[in-house]
This record gives sequence, C-alpha cells and structure tokens, in this order.
Amino acid sequence: MAGGTQLEYGRGVKVRLRSLHAGDLDALRRWDDDEEIVPWAGKKFATPTAGAAWLRAVLRERRRWALAVTTTGGQLIGQVELDNITWRNGSAELKVCIGEKSFWDQGYGTDAVLTFFEYVTARSKLHYIYLRVKRNNLRAVECYRKCGFKEEPILRAGHRDHQGLADLVLMVWHQGAV
Repeated sequence: MAGGTQLEYGRGVKVRLRSLHAGDLDALRRWDDDEEIVPWAGKKFATPTAGAAWLRAVLRERRRWALAVTTTGGQLIGQVELDNITWRNGSAELKVCIGEKSFWDQGYGTDAVLTFFEYVTARSKLHYIYLRVKRNNLRAVECYRKCGFKEEPILRAGHRDHQGLADLVLMVWHQGAV
C-alpha cells in the first residue's frame, strides 16, 4: 500500500472511506488547482508545501478530521472533512469534495456523506453538523438535502464572485432529524 497503513472507516454502496496518506496529496493538489473545483470547494493549499502541513494537521489535531473517498475498487475520487469540531457540544463543520469530475452527478457525494455520517454518529457524540455552501452550487445543495441537511438563513454576500452572487446557504444536520 502506498503511503503506509490505510484504515477503512466505512463502506457505502458506491464508496469506501479510508485514512488519508501522503500518497493522496498529488490528487488533492490537482483538485485544489482545478479552476472548475476551486469556486465551489475553495483553495486549501496556498503553497506547494501547504498540502503536507494540512495532512499533518488533520492527522493529529482533535478539532479536525479528514478521510479519503474512494470507489469500491479503490480509486481515490475525493475527501470528506470535519473541521471546527467542538466535542463539548457535539458539533462540527462538514467539508466535502469529489475532485474526480468523471464521478460527478452519479451519487458518489451523497453516498460519501451518508457513509461518513454512519461512521461518525456510531462512534462519537457528534450530533450537530453544519456546512456552508454557495447558493448557486445546485449539485451540492441537492446532495446535502438528500443527506438530511436542512437550510438555514442565507448568508448574504457583499460582493459578486466570477459566477455571480457569492451568497452562502447555511445547512444543518441533527442526528435523528432525517
């Protein structure tokens, strides 16, 4: 196995979740530089060495956790991440990226989120997960709705991005509220 031991964290219908390792950084950097992905997922790595620093952080910090999303055959296609984990009140922010565009619009993102939730809720006290998504990212908004997220008020932007309004929709998920 490239990059050392890979722990599996869940099996869905279409995806497997496993630990991230240094061998995944090339794909993560490629997605981070993709002009079609960055407007939706943001820019994670500002410098060439930022990927390794990010990976070290998610592997050791208690307030962050990220996993690789692979196909059932083992192809890396994305990643899911919990950030801003607050163990005391059981909340965290979800970030998802299916970076391999040939897997878009086929249910891989939905399966990844549902599989991730199944693992997280069975093994932790996290029960309130939120995310921010651009209002015009219809693919992601629909995915999150399918996973049980409910929309909260829109966070109005004071500017336009290159795709129009940059308004964000706050979406929340409560365990047992699906």
